Amino acid sequence: MQKIDHPPHYQGASRQCCNTLMVLGVTPEQLEGECIDAIEQLNFGFNLGNAVKYLWRCGQKGSAIEDLEKAKWYLARVCIQADREAQDRCRTAIFMIDVLIRAFRKLGATPPKEIGSDPDFGATVVCALRYCMGRKTYMPSTIVAFAKRHWQFISENDRVDIAKDIHYAFKQAEKSGDYSSIGMDCDIRLWSEFRDWIQEQP
Repeated sequence: MQKIDHPPHYQGASRQCCNTLMVLGVTPEQLEGECIDAIEQLNFGFNLGNAVKYLWRCGQKGSAIEDLEKAKWYLARVCIQADREAQDRCRTAIFMIDVLIRAFRKLGATPPKEIGSDPDFGATVVCALRYCMGRKTYMPSTIVAFAKRHWQFISENDRVDIAKDIHYAFKQAEKSGDYSSIGMDCDIRLWSEFRDWIQEQP
């Protein structure tokens, strides 16, 4: 008899959504456990808890796209009701969900290595990075890590756009002496290191 309290699709988070779940506050250790435990430990309310649930099981019970769309719906509710930091986390997560939805719609069950054939993927990463610049969200480090992890799937043109955006931001900041358009001190270091990392890539 199957355990009703512990369905397999809620034991260990969907690998496609781990980054997004971490944006929302789930820890790497919690990702290996059960969904309900993470939700309770983090004191997530109804809307955020449901968003996490659908991301957790994404593609493991039914349609991955349907799960992602439902997660977006609940995250949009959080954006209306939550404080600034929670709103920023949810908006960043929605950006990342859109990347996954485009990939699933374009490629279906195609392995992740083929995701680079989706022209929308790189463009969405570019938009997410631009949104992070200037501390418009609390999660620039997560988006930068996401971009690095998926760098091989981003087209050459989109890579150039990312490098240009960062170069232009620093050029304008150095010219004016005002670095607020880049963010706080920790953000300036992050973007500077990312700029150097890009230059080192083949």
